[in-house]
Amino acid sequence: MPQYPDDPSIRDADELWRRVPDQAEWWKWESDGSVRPSSAAFFDNRSGELSVHLGRLTTQDRVLGTYPQPYLAEILAEVPRSVVPPHAVAHVPEEGDGDDSHCLICPPDNCTSNERRKAAKAMAKRARFRVPPPSSS
Repeated sequence: MPQYPDDPSIRDADELWRRVPDQAEWWKWESDGSVRPSSAAFFDNRSGELSVHLGRLTTQDRVLGTYPQPYLAEILAEVPRSVVPPHAVAHVPEEGDGDDSHCLICPPDNCTSNERRKAAKAMAKRARFRVPPPSSS
């Protein structure tokens, strides 16, 4: 998996937005009736890298755009940097779409699948929905 270095121009307090599909296993209902993203929203079994958008460089409408994923999760950049093992947050704009907000959350090269799962769970516990799924009521 290609490793991108952590980008110091992305501040710890910056919001990172991740599209979440309309699949209930990507949400976790809490006992108080609130909903948050589940660890599935922060785990990629292929490269391990997570595609996110830097909130200060885009809008919700632009991120959600024409994608079928109607929900938007949010974590602060400090969160992936603080999990074990620490993950890098890299600014990697996608060419051709005119939106330079694209970033990657990258595990270290030697990170095992089990470590990535634990990191995903830790990130999910500190995430919230910016655009949530409908309530269960």
